[in-house]
Amino acid sequence: MEDQHVMLRVLHAEEEEGGCSTSASAPAADPALRYASVLDGHGGTRCVTFIASALPATLAADPSISAAALSACDAPATLLGAALHRAFVATDRSFLDGIRETGRNDGATALCVLLREATLSIANVGDTRAVLGRRRLTEGRGGSSMRERGLEAVRLSLDHKPNLPEEAARVRANGGDVKQVRGVWRVGVFGGRGKEPSPSKASPPQGFVPSAEFAGARPGLVFKLGDGGVGYYPDPPAARPPGKGSPGKGRASPTKTKGSPGKTSKTSLAISRAFGNLELKEQAAAGPLVCSEPHVASLSLDPATDRLIILATDGLWDVLSDAEAAQGWCDNTSVLVLWIGW
Repeated sequence: MEDQHVMLRVLHAEEEEGGCSTSASAPAADPALRYASVLDGHGGTRCVTFIASALPATLAADPSISAAALSACDAPATLLGAALHRAFVATDRSFLDGIRETGRNDGATALCVLLREATLSIANVGDTRAVLGRRRLTEGRGGSSMRERGLEAVRLSLDHKPNLPEEAARVRANGGDVKQVRGVWRVGVFGGRGKEPSPSKASPPQGFVPSAEFAGARPGLVFKLGDGGVGYYPDPPAARPPGKGSPGKGRASPTKTKGSPGKTSKTSLAISRAFGNLELKEQAAAGPLVCSEPHVASLSLDPATDRLIILATDGLWDVLSDAEAAQGWCDNTSVLVLWIGW
């Protein structure tokens, strides 16, 4: 199964649904720190299975988010966001080191949530998305008490699509291409094939606006969430020395490209950030075409208005808008999957 999820009522717990054990030397658990993630594999199951287990274990071993560290910090969101960033990069590196000689080329998108009391920190790579359902309150007739009018949707993550201007610029700086192939924007090395993106048609997703006021606090391009939270792109990864590693064998359904051998990718990808995908990580000497640097966002939840958080892979978002998904949950719409064992 290429879709997976993990839920931990306490991040450092040893026996939880989808969880994994931590060593006796791990930092003392913060009983208020909760973890949830949704992952979507592509090209196989090895990467998504590894990440589902290794990502929470890597976070659990980080002393910067132990109970003592978080209790002593005036801004726990800063610690949580930094820990998420480190965990994404380290977990991906560990996976690639383990499969480099096998030629495997599968990958995974992932979205991870850390919740500590009212502080929410989110990190994602790819197009797995988080949407907050917030009560929409209106004033009653004649100035009477406020009434709830359903839920409004607040997007908390960033879909890493190749035609976002910042993503396309990073890919090209590392020697790759971003082109439209059969109507889908993809990352790869295409040898002149495909349609170039139009920067005027690519923009950050709804709910994100450039925010210069946070530029000094975080590296890279910073976004400000509509409700005051902060999201940011990390700087592109440092250049990789030429000759390191070997290319993989490609995805299960590679995109065929034309050009001279060695100048085109065996595979292409419809997202610009992901775990795994060895070929697109190590094909170019300047740096990865697809990277695992996550988008990170943090915000303070309001118990009076913030009702739920929807975490889902692109299978949901391909057919429902953020608002439709949030309103569906408000209307008590159930999602039911029946497995028929043919």
